[in-house]
Amino acid sequence: MRLVLIALLIAAQFASTAYGQDKPKADDSHASPADQKSTALAEPVDYDYAWDEFNHRGRMIWACRGVQSGAFVQPELCAFKPKIDSQWPDKNIPGNWKE
Repeated sequence: MRLVLIALLIAAQFASTAYGQDKPKADDSHASPADQKSTALAEPVDYDYAWDEFNHRGRMIWACRGVQSGAFVQPELCAFKPKIDSQWPDKNIPGNWKE
């Protein structure tokens, strides 16, 4: 009986290594940041977008932003939205604005 149990345990060990379940993890230290999984909290995912108009060096600029995060996004995401600045009505430069 013990011999059968030992044989089954050995067979299970070989089966798990044969199917790659016990493979050592690859060294991620050389992976690009996009390939590495972040342990930090995820930023909010935008599902709505709005135009923001603000004054930059005396010039009024329209930019598309994600409503949930406030991050600047591609203008295409606001393409069918009216250019009405009701989400961020002040004309100050947003903190995350980069020229």
